[in-house]
Amino acid sequence: MKKLFLILALMVLPVAFAAAQQRKIEKANEQTAAWRYDIQNEAVGSENTALVLVWSYSKKVDIAQRQATKNAIHGLIFRGAAANSDPTKRTKALAPLVASPMVEQQYAAFFEKFFADNGEYARYAAVTSAGKAGTVMKVGKEYKVGVYVTVQYSDLRKRLEDEGIIKRLTEVAVGKKPSIMVVPSDVWCIQQGYYTEVDNQGQTERVPDYARALQSDPNLLLVISKIGELMAERGYPLSDLEAALKSIREEETDMMVLTSKDTGSELAETPMEQLNRVAKADIWMQMTWSENHMGPRVSVSFNLQGKDAYTGKQIAASSGTCPAIFASMLDLPVYLAENVGANIEPFNNQLMAFFDDMSQNGREVRLTCRCWDDAGYDFESDFDGEELGFLIEDVVAETTANNKYTLDASQNKLNFTQVRIPLVDERGRDLDARRWANKIKRMLKEKYNLESKLISKGLGHAILILGGK
Repeated sequence: MKKLFLILALMVLPVAFAAAQQRKIEKANEQTAAWRYDIQNEAVGSENTALVLVWSYSKKVDIAQRQATKNAIHGLIFRGAAANSDPTKRTKALAPLVASPMVEQQYAAFFEKFFADNGEYARYAAVTSAGKAGTVMKVGKEYKVGVYVTVQYSDLRKRLEDEGIIKRLTEVAVGKKPSIMVVPSDVWCIQQGYYTEVDNQGQTERVPDYARALQSDPNLLLVISKIGELMAERGYPLSDLEAALKSIREEETDMMVLTSKDTGSELAETPMEQLNRVAKADIWMQMTWSENHMGPRVSVSFNLQGKDAYTGKQIAASSGTCPAIFASMLDLPVYLAENVGANIEPFNNQLMAFFDDMSQNGREVRLTCRCWDDAGYDFESDFDGEELGFLIEDVVAETTANNKYTLDASQNKLNFTQVRIPLVDERGRDLDARRWANKIKRMLKEKYNLESKLISKGLGHAILILGGK
């Protein structure tokens, strides 16, 4: 009888062990589904690999270790990996392979299978070391477990390319990421008294005086540099505010007021539009911050806005309040950069979602068409049996991206808004509103011998005035 019980026990034990293992796997999957991890880039290998340190959170150390490879792959696809601040390593951040956070939902069926137990993700990752001294920490009622994972980065990217989830590198235009210029916000400049008042066609406007702000505030240039470093680490090309202001000062012609040679009529370009045109950044990152003093301690509240340089529309935002420290220890630029950096990935994802949409559907610009008072014709005048306004609209429709625009038309004015134009022209040059509108200017001259004056207000607004230069 004892032998029978022993035999039965030996038969049941593997089944029980397997069931226990399965429960562990299911528990691990439940915790992984929340994707609670931090990821940091440690090194980029010569064999197109990436070494990352993944910190996973769980009540069980072995569960956190088990899910490290899955978290590493998920992080590189959707979140990117933060830079290593260790001065002996100084590795740069890795941008997420997928630009838009919506892609995970769009390709949900693929990713569900990809990240399943023993799914395809496992082909691209291997644990380098786990459980080393200092990589297991108790945080409240759970553990924070660090595991080093080597990822076949190029192969992972190719897999996503083959599925059509991301574009192949050969299909991505040069300068894939938008260029950025970091500036203090309008609110900050006005609060600090760094502004000028300008008359823009009868309207008084307060505009930031960046040159005076840079000269007067010793922290401003350092703050701009530190925030710029965060974006440069994520692969964004930077436009330098100080250099752009210098270029404007060196311009021989004052572009703030442009005059018709024939009539003397005036159209103003504001200092902001002038700076926009000279700097040629795709996105302005506007920083606002304020110090909150509480006795000997101080905290800093910040607000970061990303604005489309072509339209002025907000496309990304991040805000927060840094932890309080003793005022004597405050190094504002470093303190701000560290705390903004902790919140930068969602902001980065918003920027890339905007740029991904712009790559697919074109960038947004405006075109205003007018006639000088002495032109002798208007937009309802006939040319070869067709009204001038319709002739211009036909060219706009032919040259937009996906035929997208909105038109408000009258006898004396055509106002094209929400116009989507390609990012680059047929020669591969960056396309802004002025260069795009020049096609209409050439058509009017070549086909109908109509002279016109083309004026750019910043990068995103072109004004075409017919009847003379």
